[in-house]
Amino acid sequence: MTGDVTRERFRRTVLAVMDSREGGPEIDQEFKDALLAFGSESDGNIACVEHVKVGAVSRSGVGFSLRNSDIPIADVLNAAEESVIPDFVKEEFPAITQEDWNAVLRLCTLIFILFE
Repeated sequence: MTGDVTRERFRRTVLAVMDSREGGPEIDQEFKDALLAFGSESDGNIACVEHVKVGAVSRSGVGFSLRNSDIPIADVLNAAEESVIPDFVKEEFPAITQEDWNAVLRLCTLIFILFE
């Protein structure tokens, strides 16, 4: 598949999570397949689909959660908000401020809540 096709497939799959009322194995498998087609079958992407799933999220129906514990991704990000910027992030982006870091984590949290 070309980059545009795999990007569109992944986009459609992720957006379908918001519209889904049931988190069955079909949508989870499509998420895994679409992510790997879009992002490649790198070690990091394979680890991602082994640890992240689309499925039932207690407060809202369907969303992204950790495969082995069912902890919603939004909750993990929410807990990380206001955390100290990791050293490797500071090294990669020397101009980043704590306020920038807080904003990035807040946006990510809200995006994952949106999918629920």
